[in-house]
Amino acid sequence: MKRIGVCLALATILMATACKHDRQGEAAVGTTRNHVETHSVKLLNQVMDSPTAELRLAGIDSLETAGVITSLRADYLRGDVYYKLDQPRFEEYYYKRALERKVTSDDDLYFRFTAAAALASVYMMKSDYEAALRLGLSIIDEMKQTHQGSDNVMAKLYNSIGSAQISLGREDEADESFERAYDYGQRQTSMLGIRVYR
Repeated sequence: MKRIGVCLALATILMATACKHDRQGEAAVGTTRNHVETHSVKLLNQVMDSPTAELRLAGIDSLETAGVITSLRADYLRGDVYYKLDQPRFEEYYYKRALERKVTSDDDLYFRFTAAAALASVYMMKSDYEAALRLGLSIIDEMKQTHQGSDNVMAKLYNSIGSAQISLGREDEADESFERAYDYGQRQTSMLGIRVYR
């Protein structure tokens, strides 16, 4: 019942915002797209700050249904909710599902790579070192090919790769991976932003 109430409240907010902007016109608002994106981000932040996981999940469902966020991003966010609940099976399920979704924008690529880094950590927690290594290496290649991603995600992936390599007895390779993780972590803290890889 709560879930229906949350869905109705979010739908009402979205409709009210859209109607208000239709009446104001683009000249008064600036570009409609930027204004709607700003409100979408605020709405998403409100959903993710909800007091219970049930409300966060219902809000994510509503935002996905309304087309405010893509299915890939919604699945990443669901995985994150379950991570915070310490429910690794559901976390793994949604991160995997995010990776199976079609990428429709650069934002989707960012969430794809972030979901992959989180999934690699899940594999490490399950002692599935081969899966963590395969996923980490393939996503790093994809990040380099698309020239997208962040230093933070690269650092997390290289850390998982290094941990997997140590667990598999490949210490020399692990040393190199940990050095790369450190370097990307340092760049992240100094740049505090998304970098383009070439």
